[in-house]
Amino acid sequence: MRKKLILILSLAIVVGLSFVFFGFQKEKKEAYPIEPIPFTSVHISDKFWGPKIRRNFEITIPIAIDQCYKTGRVDNLSN
Repeated sequence: MRKKLILILSLAIVVGLSFVFFGFQKEKKEAYPIEPIPFTSVHISDKFWGPKIRRNFEITIPIAIDQCYKTGRVDNLSN
């Protein structure tokens, strides 16, 4: 049983190192057609998510922050 475990682990290491040394991951990165963009460049204006995000911004988040002040959570952080 122990010999099988050692054999399996050594094979896994060899396979993993072969991916690193033979550049299989480089090929994936070079062939990947999508470029990341900064999150500040993303604007959601569709009819499904837009109203939900706006409602969170205008109603839910201010209420949550107000509750944090009322219950003393913010004051607890400054001590």
